Amino acid sequence: MKILMYSSVFYPSTGGMETVAEVLANEFSQLGHEVSVVTKTPLGSEIDKDRWSFAVFRNISLKKYGELLHNADVVLHNCISLKQVFPDWLYRHKVFVIHHTWYNTHFNGKIVVSSYLKRWMSRLVHNCFISNAIQSDLGIEGKVISNPYNNELFKVNNQIEKTIELVFLGRLVSDKGCYMLLQALKQMGEFDTQLNPKLTVIGDGPEKKSLEDYANNNLPEQVQFLGKLEGELLASTLNKHQLMVIPSLWEEPFGVVALEGLGAGCLVIGCEGGGLKEAIGACGWTFPNGNVNVLAKLLQSVLTQPKEWDKRYKLVSEHLYKHQPKQVALAYLKYFKTHVKTA
Repeated sequence: MKILMYSSVFYPSTGGMETVAEVLANEFSQLGHEVSVVTKTPLGSEIDKDRWSFAVFRNISLKKYGELLHNADVVLHNCISLKQVFPDWLYRHKVFVIHHTWYNTHFNGKIVVSSYLKRWMSRLVHNCFISNAIQSDLGIEGKVISNPYNNELFKVNNQIEKTIELVFLGRLVSDKGCYMLLQALKQMGEFDTQLNPKLTVIGDGPEKKSLEDYANNNLPEQVQFLGKLEGELLASTLNKHQLMVIPSLWEEPFGVVALEGLGAGCLVIGCEGGGLKEAIGACGWTFPNGNVNVLAKLLQSVLTQPKEWDKRYKLVSEHLYKHQPKQVALAYLKYFKTHVKTA
């Protein structure tokens, strides 16, 4: 089968959408399908040309895109693009869209016309949603196929001892809630002076300095900031921790970071709004988004009852299995076949 994937962002750009596009294209290719990726992201280095077994076309002409479009059996949009979906109009019977995020129709009291158009256009193609929360928000038919994670990288290393209680992994921006996590730790310490868990913060962003200042003033010698980590260093660092905390203030559409933490042997404490609770499954605990008081009490409860962790550890392997790249790719291929005869 010939699969044409359009992803406005792609390697060397980094992010959740880029990772999903690369993982799926690689898995489709390994399963014997002819894959072409079209993107607007420029090449980072000539060395990267030989990075994949599939073709990558960057900023190509409309004529070339039309040729790829005509010859493809399946056209997969990695999130809907209004500019790019119009050339596909005549082929919409074979167009599938992965919906990665919310299409909010109002922002700061104003109507967002592009979101209305995306919602309308989605009704004319085949739809895939990364979480039940996204499908519920859109309110249209389709298939929920949760995102994959890198199971070759994020796995338990039994040679590494889990000596640190807590880890935060994410961009240091307000929406990700790291400041609230620090507040919860401070509050927990005030009503339980026996608890003094260590927290490692992995990530970078505009709030890093203010977060460091708060930690130094209120949680001395309790919080370590490591900056941005990647690859094997990130995986081995996560393996040193017992619990990952994901305190997002906004409702995450899904949350691959939770799968990465679980893969590295961390149970997860995260917010219950949006699709994050689906990524966590029964392998952790959830609390209302933005509620620092509940988070403080939950941290105390979890940290003081480690015997309760075992039943959740037993569920991790089964939970992660369906998020392995091959299993996710097979789910997409099965969905393609229900709508495209040549698939």
